[in-house]
Amino acid sequence: MPTCRPDERAGQIGRADLLAVVNERRVVLGTIEGEALAKAAPDATAEELMHHQPPTIRPDVPIEQIAERYLGERRYLLVTNPDGVLLGVVQRDDVVARPNAHHHEHG
Repeated sequence: MPTCRPDERAGQIGRADLLAVVNERRVVLGTIEGEALAKAAPDATAEELMHHQPPTIRPDVPIEQIAERYLGERRYLLVTNPDGVLLGVVQRDDVVARPNAHHHEHG
């Protein structure tokens, strides 16, 4: 997942659908969605653009529970350890579009 620092300017940040704003220890401070970044003034900082308190889950959450209990209407969840360090991201498409391995229909 692409990341940036809170003091980086929008004009310097690479384009992405979703960025995590992290500190020097990779602790998540917020997220910036691509649309916000595209509309931002080049000198706006990541800190000014970011959503504070993005939705996070721990890496040990079973994938089946993510869609049922955590995702809701959200497009993504950040995966962090208990200290808030970024490990990755789960996108809605990753979970909702998963084929169910248990159902093999024969016609």
